[in-house]
Amino acid sequence: MKTSRALGALVAITLALICTIGGTSLFALKSLRESTLRAAEGNLNRYSLMLAENANRSFKSLDLILSSVGDYLPREGATDAESYRGLGSEQKIHGTRARRDVAAIP
Repeated sequence: MKTSRALGALVAITLALICTIGGTSLFALKSLRESTLRAAEGNLNRYSLMLAENANRSFKSLDLILSSVGDYLPREGATDAESYRGLGSEQKIHGTRARRDVAAIP
């Protein structure tokens, strides 16, 4: 009878210990998951901001080049669609001028 009581107590203590370890592990995993999600959210926000800044810079560069071409063509005598097409297809606008405009981009 003493051994069965001792065995019952041992089983109860073992189950209590298992439950305590399991509960602690679940709490730790939940906390770790939430901190990982917060870190990932912060990283995504930072990457989103960097991407937006790069896109803004790219559009400003494109605007600068298009403005330069838009100023250049009328100075060279482009007055209608055909003259714009003719001047715009010259090697001068695609070669030297484009390299100069791209080099001027900050």
